Amino acid sequence: MKIGILGGGFKPPHKGHFDLAKQAFDHGISELRIYIGPKARSGANITQDQAVEIWQEYAKALPGKVVLEKHPIPIRAPYTFARENPDHEVLWFLGQREGDEEDTKDIKSRTSSLRKDREKPEEEQKYPNLDFQPISGRTTVSGTAARQALQAGDKEGIADMLPDGIDKEKVLGIIQSPETKIAEAIDNIFAGFLFEEDEVEEGSGGVPIDAIGAVPSKDKAKMDNRFEYFMKLTPPDMVISRRGMEIIITDKKYAEGPNAEAEDLTPTQNQLPESVEETRFNYTPYIASILEYCIDRKLKVLPLPEIKIKYDEENASNLFGRTGYYQPQTCEICLYASGRHPKDVLRSFCHELIHHIQNMEGKDLEFTTTDVHADEALMEIEKEAHSKGSLLFREWENAQKEQESIEEKKSLTEKRGRLNPISNKLSSIAFKIIKTAYEKGKTIDHTLMIGPYEDADIQLEDLEFDLRIILRKGDYNYTGGADSGQVTEDDPYVEVVVTLPEDYTNWSELSMHLKDLIRHEIEHLKQGGINVRSGGEMEDDALIRSLINIGNIPEKEYYKLPKEVDAMIQGLYFQAQKSRRPFIEVAKEYLESQGVSLKDQEEILSLWTKRLPALGINL
Repeated sequence: MKIGILGGGFKPPHKGHFDLAKQAFDHGISELRIYIGPKARSGANITQDQAVEIWQEYAKALPGKVVLEKHPIPIRAPYTFARENPDHEVLWFLGQREGDEEDTKDIKSRTSSLRKDREKPEEEQKYPNLDFQPISGRTTVSGTAARQALQAGDKEGIADMLPDGIDKEKVLGIIQSPETKIAEAIDNIFAGFLFEEDEVEEGSGGVPIDAIGAVPSKDKAKMDNRFEYFMKLTPPDMVISRRGMEIIITDKKYAEGPNAEAEDLTPTQNQLPESVEETRFNYTPYIASILEYCIDRKLKVLPLPEIKIKYDEENASNLFGRTGYYQPQTCEICLYASGRHPKDVLRSFCHELIHHIQNMEGKDLEFTTTDVHADEALMEIEKEAHSKGSLLFREWENAQKEQESIEEKKSLTEKRGRLNPISNKLSSIAFKIIKTAYEKGKTIDHTLMIGPYEDADIQLEDLEFDLRIILRKGDYNYTGGADSGQVTEDDPYVEVVVTLPEDYTNWSELSMHLKDLIRHEIEHLKQGGINVRSGGEMEDDALIRSLINIGNIPEKEYYKLPKEVDAMIQGLYFQAQKSRRPFIEVAKEYLESQGVSLKDQEEILSLWTKRLPALGINL
């Protein structure tokens, strides 16, 4: 029996994927097995279960038998199925856009293990019944564009990306799952947040001054750090400025403004009032977290309330001014934030949220007085909001601290050396492969599959990647590379390239360098993609790397990139431990070998030394 296999993330499955599946049946297969991976894609609120449901609808319109399965690593599915079903002919289908060199490289990378297997004698091959078949899609749809349409809530755009001949309304309904609807409702609340400088008549919407937007505070902090970073690097003939979430670098002669002879317009300009606040606390992610916490606990917060934040200096100066209120008719929570600690504002939010829950439970919140002593029912309502609101805030706060503590402990445990035994094992294997090939007079380009699956060349529970080992002839050199898949969304890999001269004998030197190199590159795998450590994803720095490569940024800045700092420290510290030498000595030796000046070494080592405690390293 001839079985076809198609695997991927499919977040979401679109008409391009459907077209590939349809074409697969042109290759004489009796059955098409589609493996759907769990990996989330940036910008898409599509789960693995939703992707399976969508494929179930697509399967109804396909011309043959379709079997759908979830799989943790779809790229491994063809190998596993072929090995477990040796009597079946297995054909692995891979999508390829016509004339696209990147797709050609991707297919070559994905099938490298199979092609290596084909080079062995037939009796030694692991997968003699497996072959691959590239398919040029007749329908081109960008997965990124599909996710952007999802993120923007563009239902018409999403519908255009679905195949004809299927129930599009049903598929749109799958995409709009309860979880997705809740996420959208929360997003809508944040999109409607208003800052109001002046108090307005109670119950009215007020005059909007500015919208918060849904930019998380951590992203704003990253932008602040980026701005400071580029300020230090900007040459004297350039001017750097910032507008919102944009950094603008301009030639100084175009940014200096009017010359000295120009008319001075300062006297005619309006001064900003002293009371205007330069920065305001971003409550968005915290209120989102509280709402999600309530939803997880099945509290009656749906439909979610409208939330407004007011900045009113006059109210803030009044000892008996308002801290917040809830409008039961419009389901609106209003919070007063001027002059208050953010934690206090969030407590007020929890109090008013209990009133919203009371409203959703059908309790009467219509009162003719605000005096709790004048109305017993009002007293009970306020008692409940006070006690339950305070408890809600405390429980949410404890949950956040507990999660942070768990993630910090996991991260520190890993950083303190859990990866060192793995690095030691892999460097030893790479060393043996290189030494054996060298002694036989061969050059090699060998790939090992590493992961938790049975047919992996090296079985590891916590890491999934390909280890490519390359040996060349020439002057002694060693270098490496890694792709975590964080940006490219490709399968992760580590590459080790070693160049050895004739009559090379210093094997202890190579052994130490391989330990440093592999530990360094594995650290990069843990900074993003499917192998990312809990709470440890680091921001992509491809732009800065490219600016360094073309000489626009000094080369010393490469050694100060956050991703490189951690990777270099972990690799060199591991090498120092194995060679029983001081870390600083090994680090200086490495920087000298890279041609880093003594002045720059001092600056780099100072930065690295400060970073050591955060990585759990004590010298």
